[in-house]
Amino acid sequence: MLIASSITLAKIITSILAGFAFVYYEFSHKEKLFNTLLLTFFIPITVVMMPNYLLISKLGLLNTPWGVILPQLADGMGIFLMRQSMRNIPKPLLEAGRLENASPWVILTRIILPLIKPSVIAMGIVFFINSWNDYFWPLLILHDKPTYTLPLALQMFISAEGGSEWGIAMAVAMLTALPPLLLYLTCQRFIMNTFMQSGVKG
Repeated sequence: MLIASSITLAKIITSILAGFAFVYYEFSHKEKLFNTLLLTFFIPITVVMMPNYLLISKLGLLNTPWGVILPQLADGMGIFLMRQSMRNIPKPLLEAGRLENASPWVILTRIILPLIKPSVIAMGIVFFINSWNDYFWPLLILHDKPTYTLPLALQMFISAEGGSEWGIAMAVAMLTALPPLLLYLTCQRFIMNTFMQSGVKG
């Protein structure tokens, strides 16, 4: 829970700040940088696992929660969704903030965030579910049982039992899947609306 929550919070913060920078500020090669960000969607996660593993090893963070969290502090899809959501905000609202000499931080927190709150909630739900269900990266980083995430602990339990206690394994699997499932069902409308609205403006 701690790992999934930390990753989710970090991704939300970095996605909001990066999306705001792409919408609010004008800087050199902004579109090229954003297009490069889009290209990262086509890079399989397995391609960057080995470099990330070597970096985490050199930092001495193997077998720690930080070793799982640090490589996942930002997310290209989250930045894309936040940029699209912010671009749908009427420009006169942002201009009004500028005319009132509001700082960028005030414009972000007082004007933009309240308007894109459903998108932020939906993005956070997706991030949490993905982090909660992540298996392979924690398997590479975490080696001691006390540090295992729930999916990793469940797999180790099934392997230790040799497949003889499938009833217990299924019960544990159901309990493991329950939190993200309830979260998704509760906030499903936010997710659908966000992904539909993200394509309104390009």
